[in-house]
Amino acid sequence: MTPRVDARPRRSMLLVGGAAAALLVVLTGCSVSTGPDSLPGTEIAKKANAELVRSNPDMVEGELTCNKIDYEVGATSRCLRTVDVGNGQIVQIETTGKITSTGDRGKFNIAVDKEAKEFGLSGETIATDLSTQYADQFGVKPDSADCPYLLGEVGTKVVCTLTLPDKDVKVEVEATEVDAAEFNTNYEFRVVPD
Repeated sequence: MTPRVDARPRRSMLLVGGAAAALLVVLTGCSVSTGPDSLPGTEIAKKANAELVRSNPDMVEGELTCNKIDYEVGATSRCLRTVDVGNGQIVQIETTGKITSTGDRGKFNIAVDKEAKEFGLSGETIATDLSTQYADQFGVKPDSADCPYLLGEVGTKVVCTLTLPDKDVKVEVEATEVDAAEFNTNYEFRVVPD
């Protein structure tokens, strides 16, 4: 069973203005007479992510990043939530925060997109697997391997570096099959000639 990545479509949150920064609070908050000009993306992300996880206990924890948002009714900010759903499978899903009130307890909604923006495999996962496959195929276990993230799209390629006792070897990794419903990415590799 694939862990749940998305959240309920809409979530209302209250904003509490402060001198240094604005904070997001769920369902309760302190009254203030004026709000800030804008809300920093880091504060939106921190509080919104915590609330998403709190209100959806089965949701996989992840990192949320948001853009700054003007503190005015109707203003929106796009956010990106990145999670590792297991086995190095990385999923990114976008959300939109929208200010719905700037009264004493300013309020906003956060809507999670219905589909993932993208998914793929972490470089660390590929490096570990590639080291094992290389050793099995060529009889030499790499001292280390370095790979970037591989986008879960057929035909996407990345180049990894395997450090052997006597040289570095470049290896091209290509996504050959993907399953968007399960966020799976299969790949093949080939040694890049010197």
